[in-house]
Amino acid sequence: MLIEWLRMKSARNSDCKVLLVSASSRKALAIAHSIRSILGCKVIGLFTTRTHPYIPSRIFNKRLITKSKRGTHEWVLEVAYVGRKYRVDLLLPVDFIDVVTLSKYRDVLENLGLHVAVAKYDKVLMASNKSRLSELLRDVCRVPKTFKPMEQHIITANLGPPIVVKGVSDASRPKYFNSLDYVLRYISKASDVIIQEFFPGIGRGYFTVACNGEPLIEFTHQRIIEYDPIGGASLMSYGPVLDPKLYMIGREVVRKLKWVGPLMVETRWNPESGEYVVLEINPKFWGSIDLPVKLNYQLPAVLVAAFIHGKQYARRLAKELIVKSGTHSWVLDGIRYLGKDLTTWLRLFRQALSNVFLSDLAPIDPARTVAQIVKGLSKLPKERKDFTVSLRDDIIKVRMYVREAMNRLRGLRLQDIALILDLDGTLVKLGVDWSTVKDEGIRRGYLTRGESISSCLYRLWLSNHEAYMEFSKIVEEYERKSLNNYEVLISKDIINNLVSLHNRGLNICVATKQTVNIAREVVKDLLTNTNEILIIGRDSGYGPLKIDMFRACRKVIGCREALVIDDSFTATVNAFREGFITIRVVRNSYEMIKTLRIGMVALPPNNALRLVIK
Repeated sequence: MLIEWLRMKSARNSDCKVLLVSASSRKALAIAHSIRSILGCKVIGLFTTRTHPYIPSRIFNKRLITKSKRGTHEWVLEVAYVGRKYRVDLLLPVDFIDVVTLSKYRDVLENLGLHVAVAKYDKVLMASNKSRLSELLRDVCRVPKTFKPMEQHIITANLGPPIVVKGVSDASRPKYFNSLDYVLRYISKASDVIIQEFFPGIGRGYFTVACNGEPLIEFTHQRIIEYDPIGGASLMSYGPVLDPKLYMIGREVVRKLKWVGPLMVETRWNPESGEYVVLEINPKFWGSIDLPVKLNYQLPAVLVAAFIHGKQYARRLAKELIVKSGTHSWVLDGIRYLGKDLTTWLRLFRQALSNVFLSDLAPIDPARTVAQIVKGLSKLPKERKDFTVSLRDDIIKVRMYVREAMNRLRGLRLQDIALILDLDGTLVKLGVDWSTVKDEGIRRGYLTRGESISSCLYRLWLSNHEAYMEFSKIVEEYERKSLNNYEVLISKDIINNLVSLHNRGLNICVATKQTVNIAREVVKDLLTNTNEILIIGRDSGYGPLKIDMFRACRKVIGCREALVIDDSFTATVNAFREGFITIRVVRNSYEMIKTLRIGMVALPPNNALRLVIK
């Protein structure tokens, strides 16, 4: 049966021609490879410049250069001319400008006998309209609070820092602010922007190609390294992410839009609570399309099959694919990191060496690889300059925040201040084997594969307190095993200074996701008089969320000001938003840059506590 199907597929597609518009995109190689390898179609790449590094690639059957500016009437006419000249079966738009332009002229192109793999123009505009996202997804998923510049009085009343200001077009170029005053000054001079709350989570995406609101094939991923540490396209990502919540959100978007063609739903996932927010919907192929294609989720081929041979044919093709999971590294595209963070690029390089197939290195396509390296290296001076300017601005924001924090603390007695410390990742590294804990939770039926341990605990806290305590005890067994060989992250002189400040009246509270008993075992080894140090853990009655623990510390102590030192990005952002003075503990440059981007202090453990002591 399978052999018969493959023969039929090969016979039906051997003369197929697809025009890729435009091939001057990082997505183009994976799209072309999928169409050629699975359907046997010939792929014509239409490029916007003669110097693009993908032109030497062997993946295209033919390469053409446009003379017109992309998105103009002249460009559409040129696309139509090329399509008719080479008798292509399908025009396949790649980037957003290609999608929006060809959808606008879809009827004209189809009257010329050219089929276009794109949704209707009004649907494309609806999906890509960031300012109306909350209206579209009202009963599906939370979206960040979003405002327009003229709504300054509403912004002041409803939005607290960190705050994002971004453009309304596909290239949004977001800017991040740690003060509402800075935002109001910036938007008074800006146009065509929206103002959003910042959501501190992990980037996850839902991807599909759909027909009349029905997904034909789906994929999900989680970003590990991005173009900029605070956000952007993937430079390392993992997939698929088997979280039913993410699939549900994506499918609802497809159904509501009655979508046709490729679609990405970009989300941020809070690993502490399991909550998702939808940042935007992209009605196009996405930058990380290499990952699903190399894992045999052949979304481009399925899309082309649907438009050329029909939905039933495409659905059957999708079911025949034998898929897998994995991590992809864009080490050549990531050359930009050589200009700003060498350690991050080396991480990309090591990942690529561990599995060359799951990277953008291509020994079988040497001309393209060399051209891409040369192009990347030529851009390094600009990358370094842009990064230096951006980092300088970030450091200015952080210095102003530190100055403001010092003013808030000036004149206060030690008794008026609470120092709230995280445990694991800040004071010590427990070294718990969390993957084994997760497997145990799944085996016993507490945890689903799509959840983190923290989000599972939060779900149980809200829904079943007895199960929450049972699972907490299971986790505690593994935490206790780690007490024999945990690593202390702070130096002896820091410990002595903390003890001295505590003896002089400083209120110290340890707020931890561990249980109180585990935390007390560690704290008594580090500090003296542990009975006088307040410890709030996940079993203290306040739940497993850090922000609730921070609030409890402040309330129990009754202090005028509270400083939070924690290694969790989510926890420190939430504390920052609620008016705590915050310092995030980081142990690598990528996480430091990410935190500085939004104007928060980020330091290694010793430096963070040394700053507080000074």
